[in-house]
Amino acid sequence: MTKEQKAAKKEQKRIEKEKISKMSEPEREKYLAERKAQREAEAKKKYEAYNTEYLARVEVKRKSNMNGWKRFWFNFGQTAFCQGFRKGWKRFAFRHPEGSKLIYQVFYFIVFSEGVTIWQYLLLTFLPMMFGLKLAGIQFMWPSISMGTYNGTELFYNILGYTINYDASGNVIIGGGLGYFIAFEIATFTAQCINFPLQRNITYKSHGNPWYQAMWYFIGWLLISFLCNAINGAWIPFAQLYLPPAVYNLLVMFATGGISMVIFFFVFRIIFPEGEPKKEEKIAE
Repeated sequence: MTKEQKAAKKEQKRIEKEKISKMSEPEREKYLAERKAQREAEAKKKYEAYNTEYLARVEVKRKSNMNGWKRFWFNFGQTAFCQGFRKGWKRFAFRHPEGSKLIYQVFYFIVFSEGVTIWQYLLLTFLPMMFGLKLAGIQFMWPSISMGTYNGTELFYNILGYTINYDASGNVIIGGGLGYFIAFEIATFTAQCINFPLQRNITYKSHGNPWYQAMWYFIGWLLISFLCNAINGAWIPFAQLYLPPAVYNLLVMFATGGISMVIFFFVFRIIFPEGEPKKEEKIAE
């Protein structure tokens, strides 16, 4: 939906609200009941038109030369369960277009966000080992504010970087230092490279200028990452000290991903507007 369409819709709602406010209680009840019946009739008409077109497409596809997996998934899509879900969802979508759109966006947003979180976890598990003990033993921390000494180990609050991890014998182990910092940044950056096109093209179905959107997405990622690191810096030193790497990595990813998801959902609704791009944006693309 373009800005002009949103403005027109907002104005229409304002006029409707003002009109209803001037009615008496009986007039209001009658008017709202008529409006509801009208919306239900329009939704039913749209659904019937959609269903007729859908069934026609199904028949064409059924008679086409399909084999293997295409035939399998086509038959699966025609099962009672899938067809029942399709009909129920479409009826709901035509009756409640705004609500169904929000449910759709939330569903795919969570699926893709959790998917890239798993990707980050896998990279954060294996990349530090690939970088080896040399990078794990290089100290890289900022602002490196002391949080006191616990069990003989001095802990630091950091927004960027991680302390070096040692075993009981004082030997450097994988899971901290410059190696872990580089692994974390690679994991989060590549995750966003996967997340961006999925969210833009599938979740929000945006047609805006991709380069302009990518720029704001990158800026948003930097700011949100900085915020997440600032929050995580208060508990990560303790997690490094007491938890095994697999559990520690999982907590880091879910804490970072959880905070990012909440913020990014609303950021995406701003940078991924719906509708056709403006004329100058089409030229730029």
